Parts: sequence; C-alpha cells; structure tokens
Amino acid sequence: MILEWTHMAEADMDEILYYIAEDNVERAISFTEEIRHEAQKLLEFPMLGVPLISSNKNDRVLHYKGYSIVYTIFDSVILITEVYHQMKQNIRTKTD
Repeated sequence: MILEWTHMAEADMDEILYYIAEDNVERAISFTEEIRHEAQKLLEFPMLGVPLISSNKNDRVLHYKGYSIVYTIFDSVILITEVYHQMKQNIRTKTD
C-alpha cells in the first residue's frame, strides 16, 4: 500500500506551514513534518481514523493536535484529500 496526497491536501499543508511560520518558522516546519509522520501511520493502520459521517467506511478522518487529516482507502492506495484545523468551518467535507 502507498500513501498519496492530492494537490488540495498539499495546498492545505502549505497553508498550515505559512500560517504557523508567521510566528515561528522552525515550529511550522516541525509541525507539518509531524502531520506527515502521523499520516504515515495509516500505511500500517489504515482504519486508524474514524469514518466520516454519511459516508462509506473507506472515507475516514484522522485527528492530530487540532487538525483533521481526511483520507480515502483504496485497494493499494491511501489518498489524503485534505488537512484542516478543526476550528475552521470546513466546506469541502462534512465531518461533523
């Protein structure tokens, strides 16, 4: 199984990096690395996240330090589709 990130998810990660970097560049880099490390765990434990409401069991969300990592499990790929802060109104995915 492999882990892939959509362009939208990569853009989300860039946004997180730039936002945190306004206060602390080193922390921005280390925190986005932490998010990526957390997502890597899905390769060993694909069901680690919780299912999205009103969705099939393969659409899931993994929570990490106030952020949501949204992903879909396919036969040989785990696809990260978005990453967002949980306090933000999320208009792309309904998780609440």
